[in-house]
Amino acid sequence: NNMAVATDAFKISDIDGVLKPVFDELQDVYKHNYPLQRDFGFAKVGKERSFPVLVTMGHGATYDDGTGGAFSLANPIPAVTKEAKVTPTIIVDRQYAAWSAISRTAGGGEVAVTPALALVMSNLMDSHAYRQECSHMYGGQSLVRVTGISGTGTARVLTLDNASFAPGIVAKMQNAQIDCYDDSVGTTKINTNAVISVTNMSISDSDKTLTVSGNSTDLGALDTEVGGGDAHIFFANSKGLTSTGLATIAGSTGTLFNIAGGTYHMWQANNHTVNGQLSFGAGMAGLQKPFNRGVVGEDYTLYCSGASWHDLNNDAAALLQVPSQKDSFKIGTKEISYVSAIGSLTVKPSQFCKAGEAYAVLPRLLKRIGSAEVGKGVPGAPGNANWL
Repeated sequence: NNMAVATDAFKISDIDGVLKPVFDELQDVYKHNYPLQRDFGFAKVGKERSFPVLVTMGHGATYDDGTGGAFSLANPIPAVTKEAKVTPTIIVDRQYAAWSAISRTAGGGEVAVTPALALVMSNLMDSHAYRQECSHMYGGQSLVRVTGISGTGTARVLTLDNASFAPGIVAKMQNAQIDCYDDSVGTTKINTNAVISVTNMSISDSDKTLTVSGNSTDLGALDTEVGGGDAHIFFANSKGLTSTGLATIAGSTGTLFNIAGGTYHMWQANNHTVNGQLSFGAGMAGLQKPFNRGVVGEDYTLYCSGASWHDLNNDAAALLQVPSQKDSFKIGTKEISYVSAIGSLTVKPSQFCKAGEAYAVLPRLLKRIGSAEVGKGVPGAPGNANWL
């Protein structure tokens, strides 16, 4: 019997016609993490939202030694209430997809990893939630400061300030349009001819830059501004049209929500300067400020940057006493809570919090107001729950 022996093995190129690529599910490099929208309740609003605030205590006490019978009473001084008013602003987000892309990818399956329309809608909601989170945290303030600039013509590389840098804000800025304002934060818009576009970025511990393009005259004016100080970045055409963010509320000493903090001291925010890294001692010292105004026993939430969370985690580990043992043990925490007689403080890291700042709030007293949550259905319709 004779048997043929193959001298050449099959190669991939020989069977190329029967192989096909295998695609896994779509991977999103932008993870959805919006803590303020998860932690703060939502309240529907019409024209505006109002609530009464007791801003002063009533007085009118009379003192007497009790030996002389009847005595005259002091004139009453009534308590003062004021009406706080919060007016919502509007964010409208637009995206589009070609009809051919929608029809070709409809249903997914063998023809597409995911339907184009579903991808557009998901990204639309994420983009909208991102803008809201930025507004909830820093509405009324700039997103980040520019401390250096290089380049010529219609392109520049902007160096960002470390202390005012929040990764959750800046990392999603590629292809966004921005405005730049002068160092006094809002008196003068620098790019008066056209918006500035973010074309690229470099984000690391040692390097935080945005590459931008724009009108050459505008960018020349930005050169001059940064050369003599700093500049401030806002989303294009957003300044003065965002909600009032935590940072603005926490720094308020003037009029806020229709009530004058300069007239009513208790309406002013409490501020504490740390002058160093965030620690257990700094957190407790910060709670001392509202305690001095009569607030005691409340459960605060402190939103801080990832770097500050790292410092607090190390601080908590240093305060622990570990029993002597030969076996290995785990150390670290997913949540840090400090408890004291004046109140408790639960620490939560937020990618949207700037490195040099942290905010202690009472979530039960905070509300997000608007016409509807960001959802997949008709705004305000039953079942259109917050997609987060």
